Amino acid sequence: MSTIIDIRAGQKRDIPALEQLVKELHDNSSFKYSHYSYDKTVSSIWEMIEQEHMCVFVAEEYDGEHYTIVGMFMGFVADYWWGDSLSSSDLLLYITPTHQGKKIAPSLLDEYVAWAREQGVQPRQINIGISTGVNVEKTTALYEQKGFKVSGVNFNYMNRG
Repeated sequence: MSTIIDIRAGQKRDIPALEQLVKELHDNSSFKYSHYSYDKTVSSIWEMIEQEHMCVFVAEEYDGEHYTIVGMFMGFVADYWWGDSLSSSDLLLYITPTHQGKKIAPSLLDEYVAWAREQGVQPRQINIGISTGVNVEKTTALYEQKGFKVSGVNFNYMNRG
């Protein structure tokens, strides 16, 4: 039997699986040098699920017997600090290594864009970035394929002293 991947809104019952994926992302990205807090992660995911101006989407695989979350997207909508225009941005997009390249990320991105539009965000104000340092070229190509254009760059300070 083939597996089925479903994209849906995250729910409170997903928090343990989402926390594990966030930890996996943390440990395998440029964020590995920062402190990780289980309690803060769980609390933050809970808040994101509860808040209207935040989104949590999951990619859930069903293999005929079990459901497993294999990807996630988290983002938010906010006013720009200088005016009343809305913008949206991601907090993270993560697909487990065994499920990368299986069209899950494009589906999560489609869900994010649709959600941001429903929130009243205009297309040129729907933002996404890459700050993990992982698969930057492939991720950039995916974002461009989905209609995003490079509008900036992230830098990490690497003091040698």
